[in-house]
Amino acid sequence: PPFQWREFILQSWFLLRVAFLPTIAVSIPLTVLLIFTLNILLTEFGAADISGAGAALAAVTQLGPLVTVLVVAGAGSTAICADLG
Repeated sequence: PPFQWREFILQSWFLLRVAFLPTIAVSIPLTVLLIFTLNILLTEFGAADISGAGAALAAVTQLGPLVTVLVVAGAGSTAICADLG
């Protein structure tokens, strides 16, 4: 059977609308908190000069996708359940 592209686009747009703001609202404070913790740890080791590069790398490669998946799964599945009744 052919793939239902219209329904796929509508459901993707629905999840984007539901989960975008919570994702931003959770990911920014969590990222800042972990970067501050990383900076304190690197200062203890005397490597505070590399904290910027390490924080940027960690936020982009590790933390961003993790928070995004958790928030989209939580907010999206709740919205889908509410939509189903």
